[in-house]
Amino acid sequence: MKKKVLSLVVVLMLLMSGFTSFAITKGEARGWYYGNVSSWAKEELIDAVTNGIVMDSALLNDCKKNITRQEFATLAVNLYRAVKKEDPAPAPASTFSDTTDVSVRIAYNLGIINGVGNGKFAPDSSVTREQMGVMMLNAVSALGVDYNRGDGTLAMTDKGSVASWAVRGVDFVYENDFMKGDGIKFNPKSTTSVEQAVAIANRVYKKYAKPVVVITENNNYAKGYTANIESDGVYVTFNNTGNKEAVLKYGEEFNPENDSRMKVFKASSTYVANDYRKIYFMDEDGRIISYDFKTKEYHNYEKDFGFANGYTIVEKGKYKGYYVVREKSTNGDMIAYDTKFKEVGPVYTMDQYSVEGYITEAYKFNFEVDGEKYYRMAKYGGDWDQEKTLRMRPDSSSDGPMALVANIFDKPILYNYSGIYEVTMKFNNENRSNAGIVFNVTRASVGNDQYTGYYVGIDPEKNTVLAGWTNYKWNILKEVQLDFDVKKGKSYDLRVVNAGDMMNIYVDGKNYMAVDNSMLKVNGYVGVRGWKADVDYESFSAKEVPY
Repeated sequence: MKKKVLSLVVVLMLLMSGFTSFAITKGEARGWYYGNVSSWAKEELIDAVTNGIVMDSALLNDCKKNITRQEFATLAVNLYRAVKKEDPAPAPASTFSDTTDVSVRIAYNLGIINGVGNGKFAPDSSVTREQMGVMMLNAVSALGVDYNRGDGTLAMTDKGSVASWAVRGVDFVYENDFMKGDGIKFNPKSTTSVEQAVAIANRVYKKYAKPVVVITENNNYAKGYTANIESDGVYVTFNNTGNKEAVLKYGEEFNPENDSRMKVFKASSTYVANDYRKIYFMDEDGRIISYDFKTKEYHNYEKDFGFANGYTIVEKGKYKGYYVVREKSTNGDMIAYDTKFKEVGPVYTMDQYSVEGYITEAYKFNFEVDGEKYYRMAKYGGDWDQEKTLRMRPDSSSDGPMALVANIFDKPILYNYSGIYEVTMKFNNENRSNAGIVFNVTRASVGNDQYTGYYVGIDPEKNTVLAGWTNYKWNILKEVQLDFDVKKGKSYDLRVVNAGDMMNIYVDGKNYMAVDNSMLKVNGYVGVRGWKADVDYESFSAKEVPY
């Protein structure tokens, strides 16, 4: 009954404000048709539908087609409505001679878009990446956000191709990681697909939408406090007079009548911990949120677009206040997060008495693959030491040790034939040696060059970067002199962008060579390798070539 009354109040408020929202659940969004969708985009598009960024399912019939100016204007207006919870007024129907579309006229009135001249809008023309950057910045400005982070200095190598009128918009989307290109080039004149545009609009929404609204009045924290909290369909009324911390926790039945301090809608359970300053709760989509009544700060878990099956709070010890989250996945992984929901790494228990040891282990060196952390490796020779860094040295079995990213059973994981691979490493010796990255590996065994795959490395004696491949025999593709001397104990960044018909190789951000990659265009394993090198790997990442 209370839920119905609350829903009626919300509907009345929305009607009085002139804004009408048609909320779609995750389950309903999953039932939509996503034609020709990329594997990376599916979940993000579902999330965008749920957030109200996409209201017309027809837009997603072909997710890889170029988005038009009119379609993007609609996305921008949906973004505005979803954040502001209001319907803005459109410009007059006579604004453009080639379209009377309401969303186009609203976007124009908000200052998000402009015409192309002579009273025209060109609704069916494609949107370039630099145009989208400008429109996204305009959309954020319309929300009332004063963006001052960017300095107008572009970091990408093709910054000279960005039009002068687009510099600030490109700076905005690039600095905020909404659009990155391949991490080196931004490709400002390229067009944008529907799935890319929707994903970017959704990322902007998630950054600037305020998911938690807290109303408090005249609180005395020594005696208790009252708060009304709303978060995307979760409504919590909390009246604390017992100086305790309330936690909504998955898996335990909660009856509001049994606890007069809290009344909860769309949340199933609770328990009370020992710190009265905070409240924790999880919404129906599995998003976990904490709110600190004293600092008025909130943090939320949104990994994999909010999916969690449950969580617990570490209540004592070195990691007090950390979260252990059970992922909503087929294997129910458990991941530790710090107090601000920054991921620490996988753990294997939610038990309060043993979790501390697992969290300590999770702080060790890891391989990051598409945002997931892997702590295991399949080793082929060598002497390895895995602490905060991964130290690799040759041993009696091989001068060319190799480690491939592996699952919990120490079996190498298969990766796409294209990708961006990056390591930060420092050499502990300067004699004749080299170390770097292996990828597209299909076979491997212990011994010098006993694998099939590509290798890119740095030679500290010759001060070169080299690329080659092996089929149980080393074949050099190219070796280029660096602009500097490689020093023992100094960190260097090595990056490979393996996409299309070429692999581009960078050291400390500079492109030193482009090499044909047609020899081994196959899915394979990824990892690190060296030859007679004593080296510390400080980080490793592999990710899809973005847009």
